[in-house]
Amino acid sequence: MIFKKKLYIWAKLAVGLYGYHIEIVKSPMESLTNLSGVVIDETAHMIKIRFQDKIRSIPKKGFVFKITIEPGLTVKVNGENLLGKPEDRMKKKIHSW
Repeated sequence: MIFKKKLYIWAKLAVGLYGYHIEIVKSPMESLTNLSGVVIDETAHMIKIRFQDKIRSIPKKGFVFKITIEPGLTVKVNGENLLGKPEDRMKKKIHSW
């Protein structure tokens, strides 16, 4: 059952992060920790997030994110697991979170 849930979550994340609400849980830059917003764009190594009235480009590497996939379903993901373009992520195996 847990494995099926992980597969479901990974399938959602592999397609792309666009439109998901995201919160930075851990960051090498203290000022970015606990910021939250909506993903508006994604590249292989960066996520563009709208925080209030600002748009920030955040690197995936070195960060831990809390992503709300749907109401009631939130997952904490290490940024290294999100590296790569969405179309390339679909081919990856699930890593431990």
